[in-house]
Amino acid sequence: MINVVTIRKLVDYLLLNACSINSSGLYNGKAGIAWALFEVARYLQDEYIEDQAFDLLQEALISKTDDIGFENGLSGIGHVLIYLIKNDFIDADFDELFGEKYEKILSGFEKAKENPKTLLDSIRLNYFLAAVESYHNPVDKRIDEAMKSIFEANELYLAIQFLDFKDIHYINSKTTVLLKFEKYLKVVYECGYVNYSRVVLDDYADLYRSGRVKSSRRVAYYLEKLDKTGKYNDIINDNKRFSALDDVKNASLKDRIELSQLLGNDKHLSLLLMGEENEIEKTILKLMPPGVFKAGYEQGVSRLLIYLTHKKTVLF
Repeated sequence: MINVVTIRKLVDYLLLNACSINSSGLYNGKAGIAWALFEVARYLQDEYIEDQAFDLLQEALISKTDDIGFENGLSGIGHVLIYLIKNDFIDADFDELFGEKYEKILSGFEKAKENPKTLLDSIRLNYFLAAVESYHNPVDKRIDEAMKSIFEANELYLAIQFLDFKDIHYINSKTTVLLKFEKYLKVVYECGYVNYSRVVLDDYADLYRSGRVKSSRRVAYYLEKLDKTGKYNDIINDNKRFSALDDVKNASLKDRIELSQLLGNDKHLSLLLMGEENEIEKTILKLMPPGVFKAGYEQGVSRLLIYLTHKKTVLF
């Protein structure tokens, strides 16, 4: 779908931007770019790119920040480190390199969790906690407690919002709530969390069957992964059939990548990457929303390179 010349041009774009990055985090910093470069280095068998990736990772690991968040803080950096160790990109000891920061994350979470909004906004932190849980032996009991509190806060929020959907005077954004539901389903599935709320899923099912919420290809995908009984087959099939996500004319680069993964084909990216060689980079950059870090992992070139070089990698 994409040739080596284009991949190398995108790598040059990353390296050019990496020199001026202050952030060390996953979404908009050095950790995300390092991850992308490690994937490309393995794909191309390129030691120079691997060296650049390692340098960026080191810079991310020595960063000093009080942000424990997944998107731009310590837990995102830690997640990248665990991924690289588990997939043999680097030979390192997580506890030795990240032990102090791991304790800082857990203690910081203990202080912050009294705030319901913090719990609600921390759902991606569970990606890091689940990764640590799968890596550590014996398992740290604090992880289960933290993950449970985050999931339960999100479930309470969704249950209340779904109940209020039936009120004709409902004033909140249903789109925002449904996006949180999609994110919740994805984190539950990717973290292998088995104690998720069946009540929330039933509430969503009731709303969908009564025509109160729109179809979503993302909901269909993750609901199908979680539904082992066939209880939601009608909703899954209707979400697939009536979802408008196949119309990607105005979709962002991130959405196109996600759709390619959900649908198991690259039709949403292939046309984008089949143009003139000197126009591909411009086309890619135009698909990013204004104000985003274009080299970054959140919605930029790093995410695209990870997908192109390792399509089965879970993107968060």
